[in-house]
Amino acid sequence: MESSVSNIGALERTIGSMERFRTCTLSHWLKIRPPLVLTEEKREIESLLLQEEKLIKELQGAYFLVTRPTLPHYFRLVQISFSSFEEYERMLHPPDGKKLYGEVIERLNTLATEMGNKAPRYARQRLQPVAKLVDVQMAIRSHAQ
Repeated sequence: MESSVSNIGALERTIGSMERFRTCTLSHWLKIRPPLVLTEEKREIESLLLQEEKLIKELQGAYFLVTRPTLPHYFRLVQISFSSFEEYERMLHPPDGKKLYGEVIERLNTLATEMGNKAPRYARQRLQPVAKLVDVQMAIRSHAQ
């Protein structure tokens, strides 16, 4: 009896770890893939979308810094010219990536809030990427045109 309880506990911990990894990956994916922009919204927020694109590239770089230690060895051999290995390690420091990731997320959220005046649907999806029925309908209609 005790053995099955410990097996259940181990299974729960394993599934919990896998689920945390899955949701973190999904969360990151939703941050780097902007929501669908309707044509009428795009005209209104075009300059803000360019700023968002730059921030997304920064976010991807920060994510690389954070995940680099867990990547296969060949990912660590970045084609950048450094004068020394110490400089290379200092430039690709995971704690700096984690800090940068948080800062960029804050800037993306601020930008999304700013977009809310001109493109409320886009801003809402950027801040809370949960599809509602109306979003699904609009996405299907945009593909039908």
